[in-house]
Amino acid sequence: MNNKNETIQSILTHLTEEAVTSRKIDLWPSIRAHLQASKTDSMQKDKNMNTNKNNQRRMRVPAAILAAFILVVVFFAATPLGNVWAQSILQFFTRGPNDTMPGYTAETQTWVEQTPGQAASTPTPFPTQPGPAFAAKCGDLSDPTCAIEEIRGQVPFTIYQLGTIPEGLYYVGATGSPVQVHIKYRNNDQSGLILIDEEPWSGSLDQKPPQVGASADIKSVTIDGITGEYVKGSYFSDGSGPAKWNPNADLETLRWVKDGILFTLEKMGKQPPMDLDVLTALAGSMTKEPVTGVPTLPAQTPTEDPLQYLRERYAQSVDQVQQSAGFKLSLPTRLPETLTFLGARFDPDQKTAAAFYWFNAFSGSTDGLSVSEQPTNGTNDCNLCGFVLGDGTDLDKQAPGKLISKDAKINLVQIGGVSGQYVEGGWSGTDKGWVWDADPYNRSLRWQANGTAYELSYFGGEIEKEDMLTIAQSIK
Repeated sequence: MNNKNETIQSILTHLTEEAVTSRKIDLWPSIRAHLQASKTDSMQKDKNMNTNKNNQRRMRVPAAILAAFILVVVFFAATPLGNVWAQSILQFFTRGPNDTMPGYTAETQTWVEQTPGQAASTPTPFPTQPGPAFAAKCGDLSDPTCAIEEIRGQVPFTIYQLGTIPEGLYYVGATGSPVQVHIKYRNNDQSGLILIDEEPWSGSLDQKPPQVGASADIKSVTIDGITGEYVKGSYFSDGSGPAKWNPNADLETLRWVKDGILFTLEKMGKQPPMDLDVLTALAGSMTKEPVTGVPTLPAQTPTEDPLQYLRERYAQSVDQVQQSAGFKLSLPTRLPETLTFLGARFDPDQKTAAAFYWFNAFSGSTDGLSVSEQPTNGTNDCNLCGFVLGDGTDLDKQAPGKLISKDAKINLVQIGGVSGQYVEGGWSGTDKGWVWDADPYNRSLRWQANGTAYELSYFGGEIEKEDMLTIAQSIK
C-alpha cells in the first residue's frame, strides 16, 4: 500500500509540475480519451469473459477513473478558475505534533567574573553568517538597500510590491537571490515591521510549509480573490526548556499563491495597528505595476549614537552615586560576557540608585540590564519593595516599575535564602491609553535582603529567567 501511495503522489506531483509551466492548456480531449478508452476496453472484455480477464477489467476501471481524476486536478491547477479552487486545499502551514519546537538545543551563557562598577571587556564577536546572494549589492536581510526596480532586474520571476503603504510605514529596501526575494517596510522607530518574501511556487509537495504549534489558530483568508492562510504567534523559549508556541506573540503571518508566486507576508510589532481585514487588504494590494510616491525612511544622522540616551541617563560613576545616595552599592560580581557596565545614577525623588549594563554583543543595541537598589529602613516608603497590581489608569500614581497589571503572572522564586518575585511584561502606550503587554522581552525581578530592596530589570531577548536569578545571587 505504501508503494502505491508513493506512486500516486509521484504522478500527482509530476503532472502538477508540468501543468504550472503552461496556464493555457486544454485537457478535456485527454480526459475524454481516457474515459472513452476505459469504456471501450470494458465492453470488449465483456464479450470474452473469463475469470482472469474479469479480474483485469476490475483493476483497469479504477485505474482509468484515477487517471481521469488526476487530469481533472491538473486541469483545475492549470486554469485561473482552477487556481482559485486549488488554493482552498493547499496547506500553507504545518501543525506540529504538539506546541513544542522540535530539535531544541539550549543555549548556554558564557559567564565572567566582574569587578563591580567597572566595564568588562567586549566579548568575542559572533561569527558572521553568510548573507543572501545579492548582499554585496543589495545588503543583508536586516538592512536591505535595493529599490524594487533594481531587484526586478536580477531575478527571472515577477516581483510584486505593496500598492498601498499604511501611514507611518516606510520602504526600506529589497535583497535576496535569484530564487527568493525579501522586501522590508518599517516605521521610523522600528516598533513595526512588514517583511515580504516572494519565490516561484514549485507546484509540488516538496515546498514544505513552515511549522506552527498544534494549537495554532490557522485561519483561511481571501486575498485579492485568492484563498490563503493566516496565523498569529511564534515559538518562544524562556530558557528553562524547549521553545513553545506562543499565540499572543506580535507576529502575524499570511501565505498565499498568485500567478505562480508563493508570498509570505509577516507583520511584526503593534505599529501600525491592523486587524485581520486590514492586513488581508494590505496583502491584496500587492502589485507588479510601478508604485509612485513610495515613502522612504527619513535620513538618519550618521553620527547619531543609539546609546546617547542611556549614556546621559547613567552618566555617573559608582563612587559619585554612592556619595549622592549615602549608601554603598551592591552590584553583580558575575555576568554574561555580553553585558558590560555603562554607568550609574541616583534618583533623589525615588531614593533609588541604579547601574546599567549594556548588551554589547551587537553594535547599536540598546538592550541591557538595570540593577536598582534602595535601603528599606523598616518603613513603608520603599519604591522597590514588591509589585502593586492595577491598571494603566493608576500608572502615574506609582513609582516606575512598581505597578503591574492585575492580569500579570507573578512567579515566586528563590534567591539564595530569600524569596523574590519575577514578572514578564510591561506597559505599552496606545491610542487607548496604557495597556499591559505580557511580552517576555521585558523581565523584572524584585527581592529584599539585608535591609535593602533590589530590582533587576532586563529589556531584550538574550537574558532568560534563570540567568537573572544567577546574576541576582552574585550581587555583593
